[in-house]
Amino acid sequence: MSGSLKRDVEYHFRDLRMNGYFSVSTEGPSRRPGVLIVHDAFGLDSHCIDVADRLATQGFAALALDLWGDRRQFTNPEEAMGMITGLLNDRDMWIGRVEAARRSLAAQPGVDGTRVAAIGYCLGGSTVLEFARSGGDISGVVSFHGGLGFVGTDWDGTKVKARLLACTGAEDPLVPWDALTTFQENVRRGGVNWEIDIYCRAKHSFTRPDAAVRSPDRSGYDAQADRRSWRAMLNFLDEVFAG
Repeated sequence: MSGSLKRDVEYHFRDLRMNGYFSVSTEGPSRRPGVLIVHDAFGLDSHCIDVADRLATQGFAALALDLWGDRRQFTNPEEAMGMITGLLNDRDMWIGRVEAARRSLAAQPGVDGTRVAAIGYCLGGSTVLEFARSGGDISGVVSFHGGLGFVGTDWDGTKVKARLLACTGAEDPLVPWDALTTFQENVRRGGVNWEIDIYCRAKHSFTRPDAAVRSPDRSGYDAQADRRSWRAMLNFLDEVFAG
């Protein structure tokens, strides 16, 4: 991408040092809407870094955050689940790490800190929804194949500032129909602004070309769902940032 700024960004929460990746075009408007990107349970890798660069070409300033610190990555699902359990047992820590990234993004050059959204993949999708539920200072969130069962159940429209878009696969075993129904009931009862897009035939991690390599029994890339959910996200962000 010509005329761009790409760099690693270090920020902190409590005693954890986190190393995110920031990308923005240096051409065009001097201040752009910011988008946080939250990785899956295995850590910040090239997938979310590529997403940050793609968003930069669309006119956003993007920060792919580092939820685990020191850009740690995991290959063992049991290790990753242990990290998730730590977040679920300390939701203040979970939200605090995202808030630290949000503040870091807002402080970057070329970012309009009054217009920030967040998107996330798998655990990252759960994370951005939980951040919205907690009342995070953010305009909108998009979850791609996020685990809805990890998200708290008590939604309060007087507290939640963000609009919600959840993109999920109809054949995702990690998001069964009862989880979808329960999530809908919770957000509807809470009086928040929400939307769920369901993609036929799509399994878990449908946006990742390497999904089947990781866990072929439950995951798989789906080009149609990937393409449509990306367009849905862009339309959503345009609406959110338009006010």
